[in-house]
Amino acid sequence: MCSWHEHLADCLLPLYQLPATRFRESSYVKIDETLIRCLDPGKGRTTLGQLSSLSPPRARRAFRLAQKPRSTCLDTILIGKGSHTSFQGHLQSDGLHAYPTFIARHPHLKIIPLSYLAHIRRKFYDARG
Repeated sequence: MCSWHEHLADCLLPLYQLPATRFRESSYVKIDETLIRCLDPGKGRTTLGQLSSLSPPRARRAFRLAQKPRSTCLDTILIGKGSHTSFQGHLQSDGLHAYPTFIARHPHLKIIPLSYLAHIRRKFYDARG
């Protein structure tokens, strides 16, 4: 039965890769992540995971779950493998430390970071009192 699931996953792989290819070809992407608890297979407990939501303009949103949150998760999201293009352009995100680390590691990608205005507004609100 496992080989059936593996075969089915291989057949559906192009459908999984289509949204990723679309947002990598865009020049502007919004990305946000949420830390979630997910089951750690074989250990009988949960671990901290990261659910990323990617949204280019006029396209469908893509989601990606990573078992362990770290800056290298962005490599699998934003860098295309083989003949697929890598993302270049404006990347709007919150102030998570993973984004400046990723941009510094890949200066050839020419990524321009943008912040969410809601996060900026919160800083002014907190400073006011």
